[in-house]
Amino acid sequence: MQRQSISLAEAREIAQSATRDLDRLYIESLWYTGSRQGEMRLLTPANIGDGFLVLKNLKQKETTTRSPHKQVFVSAEYITTLKAFVDHENITENAYIFSKNGQTPWTKQTCWNVVTRASAAAGVMKVNRYGRIVPAWPHC
Repeated sequence: MQRQSISLAEAREIAQSATRDLDRLYIESLWYTGSRQGEMRLLTPANIGDGFLVLKNLKQKETTTRSPHKQVFVSAEYITTLKAFVDHENITENAYIFSKNGQTPWTKQTCWNVVTRASAAAGVMKVNRYGRIVPAWPHC
């Protein structure tokens, strides 16, 4: 089956359909970075640079040159939005941004639920590997 991606317009609809600012920021973060949900859920303020994020490098084939982290370049506008959220919520330097308490990152299931609920609310549907039409889901 051919891989299905979502358009910028669909990503915006999904983000706008999220019920909480944190959920909206998570969805926007996935879109802007193209990262996996497991990489994004581990984001802390310490990982925010000027024009880039430093994310844990997941699911890359093991090689001798593999880096455990990668820099993902993003727009200044996105960085400003992300930093404003961190400041508004008083998230400390090493606390997880996508977390209930800063100490433990969201679970993979929580990440999945955030995206699929907003996708369903936005009416953004995709065909899964079993041929069923379901809400769009995040890349794991």
